[in-house]
Amino acid sequence: GAASPACAMTTKFKGLKLASTKGAAHLKSLMRTQVTQLIKHERIETTLAKAKLLKRFADKMVTLGKKGKKRHYIQASSFVRESEM
Repeated sequence: GAASPACAMTTKFKGLKLASTKGAAHLKSLMRTQVTQLIKHERIETTLAKAKLLKRFADKMVTLGKKGKKRHYIQASSFVRESEM
């Protein structure tokens, strides 16, 4: 059958305990905050599960930054919470 919109968001994080306990929207918000803090401070303390997930998002932001085109900048800046980064 067709998946509901909330279920469709959660399936993106399938297999992750964090996604099932907090919800996909909360998890995305958490990752946005953590990526922003990681870029700002270069190092953060977090749990191993969050760190493994954070690595995926942080690597994507670094890749977007390396590409250097305006559309990549816009995509990365829409994910990172602080505008001056």
